[in-house]
Parts: sequence; structure tokens; C-alpha cells
Amino acid sequence: MASVLIYGVVNLYSQEVEPAPSRPPTVSLDVASNATMAHLARFDALLAEKQWQEAIDSIRQDAGGVETQLVPVARSDSRFRRYIPLAVYRQMKLAELAIRGPEALTLYRRQIDPVALNLLSAARERRDEDSLRQIVTKYFSSSYADEALLELGDLALERGEWSEARRFWEQISPLTRFPAHNDPRFTEFAGQPLWLITQHLETDANWDQTIPLLQTCDAATDWLAYRDPDVALADLQARLTLVSVLEGHPRRAAAELELMRRVYPNAVGEIGGRSGKYVDLLQSLLDESLGWPAPPGESSWPTFAGSSERQRIATSRTPIQNSEEIETLISSQPSWNVALPSFSGEGELIGSEGARVAESPEGLLSYHPIVIDKTVIVQAGTSESDIVARRIEDGSAVFGTSLLPERTVAPPGLSRSVGVPRFPLSSHGQTVYARVGSLPTGVNVDLRQEREEPARIVGLDLNSEGRLTVELRLEGPHWDSEWAFDGVPISDGQWLYIALRHRSSVRSESYVACFDARTARLRWRKLIVGAEPAGSQRPFELTHTLLSLRNKTLYCNTNLGVVAALSARDGAIRWLSEYPRVNFQDENPDRETRNQFRDLTPCLLYRDLVIVAPSDCEQLFALDANTGILVWASLQDQAADAIHLLGVGEEHLIASGDYLYWFDVYTGRLDAQFPEPHRSLPGLAKPTPHGFGRGILVDKLVYWPTRDSILVFDQQIREEMRGRSPEIAGTIDLAARGVTGGNLVLANDRLVIASQNFLSVFKQHETRNEPDRENGSTR
Repeated sequence: MASVLIYGVVNLYSQEVEPAPSRPPTVSLDVASNATMAHLARFDALLAEKQWQEAIDSIRQDAGGVETQLVPVARSDSRFRRYIPLAVYRQMKLAELAIRGPEALTLYRRQIDPVALNLLSAARERRDEDSLRQIVTKYFSSSYADEALLELGDLALERGEWSEARRFWEQISPLTRFPAHNDPRFTEFAGQPLWLITQHLETDANWDQTIPLLQTCDAATDWLAYRDPDVALADLQARLTLVSVLEGHPRRAAAELELMRRVYPNAVGEIGGRSGKYVDLLQSLLDESLGWPAPPGESSWPTFAGSSERQRIATSRTPIQNSEEIETLISSQPSWNVALPSFSGEGELIGSEGARVAESPEGLLSYHPIVIDKTVIVQAGTSESDIVARRIEDGSAVFGTSLLPERTVAPPGLSRSVGVPRFPLSSHGQTVYARVGSLPTGVNVDLRQEREEPARIVGLDLNSEGRLTVELRLEGPHWDSEWAFDGVPISDGQWLYIALRHRSSVRSESYVACFDARTARLRWRKLIVGAEPAGSQRPFELTHTLLSLRNKTLYCNTNLGVVAALSARDGAIRWLSEYPRVNFQDENPDRETRNQFRDLTPCLLYRDLVIVAPSDCEQLFALDANTGILVWASLQDQAADAIHLLGVGEEHLIASGDYLYWFDVYTGRLDAQFPEPHRSLPGLAKPTPHGFGRGILVDKLVYWPTRDSILVFDQQIREEMRGRSPEIAGTIDLAARGVTGGNLVLANDRLVIASQNFLSVFKQHETRNEPDRENGSTR
């Protein structure tokens, strides 16, 4: 049976990796103390002795632990270790009473059910979502938590928050994921999304072997799940399938519908006001959904990677019909351009070990413009006056310096630093956010006097010629001189969320903080990890940590050994995943090091996946967004130069660096690479051609910049093309247009190219066919 499940499922456990050759940099987490864990361990002993009340008291008592401290829950043989807050761990252990000590659960519910029932009644009377959340947070094992979870999912569904609805509903039963089993053959599958497993079951015999495994959970789970729900599992599975249909995920919906046919073929209920068999209602809805128009394409590009989920497919003016149309896709000359200072990366520590990936050390590709309505904004330096806004049609000034100096800038101290300048921007509505001031995010304690004026965050109003509307400074009683903003904020309109660094003599600490977008008041601040950074022995660090946001959950790739999911409401950690770090100072000359050029790689959120490319890890990997459970990890040293996660199109993760890569987004299998693989180590030549800047996904195509052209590829890799170098669908000759490659943005029917020293804007041409907006989408 295990071989049936393993077939076609590629994840960490099917990919052997070599141990790191040297000690990885240390990571420090706020974990519960040994004394706290020893106290909690009494729970198991007391349960075994059937001392029910004593067992309940042992798990509920404080024992000196702080509820926000972390507890490891990952399997002991995994190189990816997962942690959850102590408060969640307590609830997880109490949930086990349903199978380990039903008498204890009955006793426990007598104590908490009256409180939970009052909260549920109040929530229904006042439609109070906070009361429902309080039930599932504090009284998860009460008799009413399954109802609260069901209603929270319904509310999220009404708001169109598909992942949030699924997060609540999947907690109602351990059978909504692949269940935990005592049989070690199935340990690696526990907690995985069901559809990723069942989609590979092709025969009735496979299903007959698998269904019994899906209908029981005979072991403790390492994710939070209610163990004895009153909610019918058929109703729950129907809701989960409905979410997949509504979010436009037909592949998942079809797999979940097949599961319903096999397990709940005669279950009846109501969906969308229609009553009948669930399988018939859902099949009809799925068929209808295939004809639904795609969401309209957004004309702006409001932040790095195009959205707060760091995943965006741009919409072109008109679909491409053939390769000849690609060459004439944009005008033969820029509509306008503006000269920018050229930032040099020569002498920077990582770059000194070999050629930089997808850029030149003599002229960095540090500019990442954004587009808001009809305005393109770029930050061309470290001061507020270097933020320039131009009308996208003709380049006329909205605000900012009319003429930027044409010069090469070598930032002070760069020759002693790890990291180079980058200038991403963010926005919400008509407000542009930028980080200005001192470049370093970490300074060796012996060189504090060399630091410039501390960095600050500014919010500029596009409607008022760049008037300053908000300013964040790390001053006052909450801060000391070792704090720094680590990137630009992301905003939901009311709050600003931003990564922070705090540097001591021995380590860097990564924090996430929330500020009021109007008053700049600190709302909360949360420590994620303390770690020995890549450049721990170097005077300066220049890091650029960008957060990702979906609904009310923040995701942070720290590049310090961990990835974290946090509640945007209060900063509470939902889960934290520690990945295998590599030692920056490894002296093995044959070891791959190009991953260390990943300096702008926020978590990419695609459906229920969090895709991560840390600078201190040799692998790309995907985590389940709701639990942090590892879904897949790429092979070690595979695509180490993938410093840009461009997005997901046609169910492929498209990543780039010197090469362009297509990964199956659900398994991590490398399906294609362009050009053909070529060993690239310090001192060796790059492949020809090679990437030069950050590309974009447009409709069903990939625009990949090289120094002299933009190569265009299909996002889809046909079955027969797997493992082969993809064919170029067309080429846009940049050299003939007098520009070089760089970081691309497509918005408002304009292609924006930010090269090392120019911002160039090209108008898109119409092709022979009329525009068909329904073929474009934002995802």
C-alpha cells in the first residue's frame, strides 16, 4: 500500500540529501524550557495511570511556561523542523483525550463547556467572530469548538477568503488531511493535503487499499485537529470541495470530488440553494466553473512581485498568436526613459567569491519600480528626494527630482559588507512606502560610529505631489541604536507590517512588527529568530526581508534559518519551520554557493502553498500554508542560482537566475530548464544565454530578460517536453531598441525595464486580434 501512495508523490522524504559538510550557523528560538516540557510530559504518564483530573491539571497549569514560547512537533528524522506555540500544543494534547482518555475528556468538558456555550450563543446573537475565535483558541476541546470552526469557515467563505475557510474547516477532523497512523510506512504522509495523495490513485484496487487509511486516525497528530466532531464528514468534505471550485482550482476540485464519489457517494445536502446528492451538485458546479470568466486583470503593479502574496500574472494588451507578434509586441523605441545612478557591487563579500547571479557587479540591478494607476515610481537612492514618480504615458513628473545624476555609486563600507543595495517599493491605495536612510541593517558593534543616519520608513501621497503622510522611526523607549528596518512594509490600509533586525555582538535577531498606517504607533512586535548571520564576522550587513500577506496571516522568510506564519491581528506565531542552513564560510571549493545571492525572496503564496527560496539554504521548498508541514523540497544543489521566484503559471513554479526553471508546483519536480544544465562555480563561465534581471509572467507566457533581449517561453511544459530544454516562443530584441535587460514590470499596457542605469518604458502594440480580457488573470 505504501508503494501506491509513494508513486507519483515527490517530497522531501523521497529525496536523499547529503549532510552538510561543516557546522551550519546556529539558530536560537524562543522554545519552552526543559522544565516546562518535563511538566507537560506528566500528562502522558498520568493518562496511562488513568488519573484523569491530574492529567487535565498538568496540561492546563502554567508550570512557568509562556504561552507564546515554541514547542517542536516535527518528526525526529526530518531536516525540516516545525514548531507551534505552547498554547496550541496544550490544545493539541487536550484534543488527544478523545482517543486516549474519553473519561478525562468528559470530565474536562464539564469544566469548560458552560463557558464555551456562552461564547457560542453570544457569537450567534451578535454575529461576533471574536467570540468564535476565542472558543477555538482557548476551548478547542470543548463540545462546541467544531461548531465554531464550521461557522468561522462559513464567514471566511462569504468574504472570499478561500485559504482561511479551508484552514478552519480542516481543523474539524484529522480526516480532512492524510491521517496519522501508527504504521511507520505512512508516517511521512501524515498531515499532507488529501488531494495531493489521492490524485495519483488510478485503479479501483488502489482506492480499495487506500480508503481504509483515510477513514481512521489511530495515532496522535502533530497538527491541531478536533477528534470527535458532530459535523458529518460528508458535509465537511463537500464544503472543502466547494472552496476548491470557487477559488478556481479545478484540478484539486476534481480530485476531491472523486474522493467524495468513493467515500460518500450517496451523501445529500444543500449547496448554493440547491439540494441533492453532493457529488451531483458539486460536479454540476465544477462543470459550470470551467466557463466562468477569469477575474479582470489589474492594471497596477503596487508592490514587489506585483501583489502582497508575491505572486502575480500580468495581463497583456492582447493575446499573442505567433512568434512574429512577440518581436513587435512593444514599440521599437522607448516611449521615454530616465537615467538612474549605477550602484556598484564590486568588493562586496559574497560577490567577491565569483560572478554575481543574473547581474553584473559593476552595475547592480537594484531598482524595482512599482506602478499605481497611471504613475510609475522608482527609488533611485537612499534619500527621500531620490523617490521619483513619473506619468507612465509620457514620463512627465508627478513628484521627485527632475534630473537624477548619472554616476556610479559605491556605498561606503560596501567592500566590508555582506549584501548590496536594493530599492523595492510598496504601496496601498495612493500611498507609496519606501525605506530611506542608512543602508546597513546590521553593523558590527565595533563600528557603530560609522553608521549613517538611521533608516526610516516614509509614506508619500501620490495625490499631493509626494507629500509625507506617515513616517516610521525606531526611536524612543521601545528601541535602541541596534534596531533597523529590514525592508519596506506591506499594508492592508489600516496597518503597516514590516520586518526588523536587531544586531548584537553575537547574532542578528529577526522581528516582525505592526504599526498604525496613520499615526505610526507601534501596535505589536514579535521576535521570530535569533541567529548567527551569514556575515557574522563582517562589519556590515545589507539585508532586504519582505513580508507576504494573505487575509490576516503574515509569512516571513527570515533568511536566518526559519520561515514563520504569524497572525496579522496580534503577531502570534501560528507555526514556524526551521530548514537546513548552509555555512556561508564553508571552504569546500566544489560546494554550490549561488543561493547566497537570494536577497529579495519573500515567501510566494500560491493557493495553500508557501514557496520559499532562502539565501542560507541550498534548496527551494514548499510548506503547507495552514500548518507549516513540508510538502516538497528540491534536490540539494538543484537550481541554486534561482534567486527570483517569478510566480506560478500553468501549475509550474517559474524561478530564474542565470537559468530559467520550471518546477511542478505540487511536487517540486524539475520539469524543464533553459538553457541546458551547465556547471557554474566561481571562476567558471556562465551559460549562454543567461538571465539578466527579474522577469515576469504574462498571460500564459514567461518574459525572461537577458542582457540584450527578452526571451519569451510558454509557462506550460508538455509531458513530452519534460527533462528537455524548452523552445523559445519568441524574442524581443532589446539591443536594437538601445536598452539592456533588467527588472521587468508590465502594467497599464506599458513594459517597464529597470536596468542598472536607466528606467525605460515601452508601449505595447496591439496585434491583429481584438483584446480578450477574459484570457488574462491575476492569480
